[in-house]
Amino acid sequence: RRFVWYNYTMRLPTQSANRKSQIMTTIVEALRNSPMTDETPLENCRILIVDDHPLMRRGLSQVIDDQTDMEVVGEAATIPEALEKFKSHNPDLVIVDISLGDGNGIELIKQIRSRGEDPRMLVSSMHDEALFAERAIRAGAQGYVNKHEDTSRLIQAIRDVRAGRIALSEKMTDRLLNRVAGRHDDGGSPLGRLTDRELEVFRMIG
Repeated sequence: RRFVWYNYTMRLPTQSANRKSQIMTTIVEALRNSPMTDETPLENCRILIVDDHPLMRRGLSQVIDDQTDMEVVGEAATIPEALEKFKSHNPDLVIVDISLGDGNGIELIKQIRSRGEDPRMLVSSMHDEALFAERAIRAGAQGYVNKHEDTSRLIQAIRDVRAGRIALSEKMTDRLLNRVAGRHDDGGSPLGRLTDRELEVFRMIG
C-alpha cells in the first residue's frame, strides 16, 4: 500500500447525506479549521516516541536519527512519562502507539489536546487501521501508520504530518472521503461504531 495525503484546505462537500453524523462532522471541521502549514520548515523536526516496547522505541529512534531532517528528543513508555517528556522537551511531533502499559494512545492524544498544546501527532500501531485510524484523527492525530508497513512509509508519514498534511493509507483516505460524500456502504466493520472505551474493552477480552 502507498500513503497518500490531502491538504487541509481541500474542498469537501458542504452538504451530504450523513452531514449530521457526529463522527464525520468532527473530522471535516478539524480538517477545515486546521491552519495551512505547507510552508513549515522541515529541518530538525524534534520527535517524541511513546511506545511501551523498548525494542520498538529503539528501532524507531535509529530509523529516525538516520534522517537529516528529524531527530528523537525523548522516549516514553507510559502516559504520565509521555506528558512529562512532552512538557520538558516540547517536541514538534509525537509518535504514539495505541496500546500503552497504563492506557491507550488515543487517550494520551486527547490529554495533550485538552491542555491546549498543538503538536503534530502520528499514531504508529499494529492494530487494524480500519478500527483505529478514524478514532485517532478524531482525537487530534494527523496520521496513522501500521507497524507492519515498511520504515520508508513511516518516514514519509512523519514528513507529511510535519508539513501539515493528513497521512493515511490510500484505502483509509478513500473510505473517509466516501463517508463525507454520503456513501454509507464503505465496507467498514460494525466494531467501528463502538465508543473508544467500548472498543478498548472489546480488544482486551477478544
